[in-house]
Amino acid sequence: MERLTLETFIYAAEDPEYSQYRVLAIIKNYLEELHHSKLYPVFSDLIEVNNSLSAILQQRKNFSESLHRRIIGFNIKDKEVIYENRKS
Repeated sequence: MERLTLETFIYAAEDPEYSQYRVLAIIKNYLEELHHSKLYPVFSDLIEVNNSLSAILQQRKNFSESLHRRIIGFNIKDKEVIYENRKS
């Protein structure tokens, strides 16, 4: 059985249509496993992928927010960067 991993989504850029069918097929297999009360490794795979994708989305959000700020100084004592918000 093919497993759902972060790489499954990363390589989707190469052939989006094929990747879409591949992900759907993997999810279908997972549903069949769950209907047969086989929780492992389905839940661990899904939790791992969910955590990875959530982390990527959070990093993207942080990066996007950082583009709207300009560094104006450093607080050496607290080890912080001081930003000035840019007006859009």
